[in-house]
Amino acid sequence: MKTFYQKLQRNTLLRGLLTLIIGIYALWNQKQFSQVIIYLVVGIFLIFGVFHLVNWAKDRNRMASASFDLFLGVACLFVAVVIFLLAKPIVTILTVFLGIGVVIAGCLRIGQGLQLKKENQSYIAWLFVGILFVIAGLLLMFRAVSSLVSLFGVIMIVMA
Repeated sequence: MKTFYQKLQRNTLLRGLLTLIIGIYALWNQKQFSQVIIYLVVGIFLIFGVFHLVNWAKDRNRMASASFDLFLGVACLFVAVVIFLLAKPIVTILTVFLGIGVVIAGCLRIGQGLQLKKENQSYIAWLFVGILFVIAGLLLMFRAVSSLVSLFGVIMIVMA
């Protein structure tokens, strides 16, 4: 039992160190890091697409599953090509929507803080976090890709 806890603790330390390294790398090399993420996602879709096309080629005789494998294979390859060609616009659009969501969450926190103030309860933390959320959301909306990678890097460092 003792060795189990030692292994678990060692794995936790290694995972924390790896998370810290990834976070620092994401902050220092934002453009390169976002490219690596895009290539990883494209690679995953390519692998799934090829896998399903190979399954389709093997099982052409079974109609139902074979046609589904063909559909999934072609769809995954199509998604990989679209992500590869349109990565920056897709990430920008998704980041803007994420920013809008963070601004809304910040406004809700500010509203909760003001409600707590009316009830004579502790409210400063709610207002502070709400203002931080609004600022982070606005940064996400107007500096889409770089702020998203920066946010990811900071989150990775904090998680470590």
